[in-house]
Amino acid sequence: MTQTFTILVEGRDGGVPAERFVDVIHKVLAVLRELDSKSSGDGKPSIHWNITRATSNSPLTLTLEANVPARRRDTSRTVFKSYMRGMRKLESGKGVPSDFDDDTLREARALLGLLDRGVARMEFAGPGEEAVSPTLRSAALIDEFMGRRAAYHLSETAIEGSLETVTIHGGEAFDVFDQLTGTRVRCILPDGQIGEAVSALGKRVAVSGRAKFSDKGRPISIEVEEIRVLRDKSELPAASDFEGDGKLDITGGMDSADFVRRIRDA
Repeated sequence: MTQTFTILVEGRDGGVPAERFVDVIHKVLAVLRELDSKSSGDGKPSIHWNITRATSNSPLTLTLEANVPARRRDTSRTVFKSYMRGMRKLESGKGVPSDFDDDTLREARALLGLLDRGVARMEFAGPGEEAVSPTLRSAALIDEFMGRRAAYHLSETAIEGSLETVTIHGGEAFDVFDQLTGTRVRCILPDGQIGEAVSALGKRVAVSGRAKFSDKGRPISIEVEEIRVLRDKSELPAASDFEGDGKLDITGGMDSADFVRRIRDA
């Protein structure tokens, strides 16, 4: 069954500012995208949300329908449930939902902040889930939680992963995603280096610079000093390269035991 999702936005003084309505939709999709990435298995969002119905009177209502590429597993129901139950838990004051990581919480906080900027009410609904209308109470809970998590330390380091999502919104940056750990790190670029990031888009890279780590030792962001494109797995030596007449020689003709001993003694 195709998943649908309804967003209601009510403005102050009877009207909804067009800019704020667009902001609400943009931020809702950002939260859905973060949850989509977590449930997809490869860390990449796969769901496209299409508009199937819209009203023209205040409050404005928009109905979205999930569209998933044929080659991808349909997780739209899971994503929708995570969104609705997460918003409901925040509003209940019972804590932060387990499905909402730091990135998701930041997007949710930006969405809820619109309630202080021309939006009087927003409500989310869909099949099988109780409608939820979050308030600034949810925003305050996120602020409190993130405040407790604000302790961090800085250190020079290097991270490796797939270079994704180059952006100029709020400053030039890109994300590096490590499939092994499921960690996504925001990489902040100095002026004039975005071309280098764009040319490495989709490739595996090593990024070095000054990184910010959470109190749990997780890298949160890094101020980029160098981007180094790593060789693709297909370019790395295979076991067969060390066999037969054409095998690779890494010892310079020296007996392997003597080679290891020489390295150890050095």
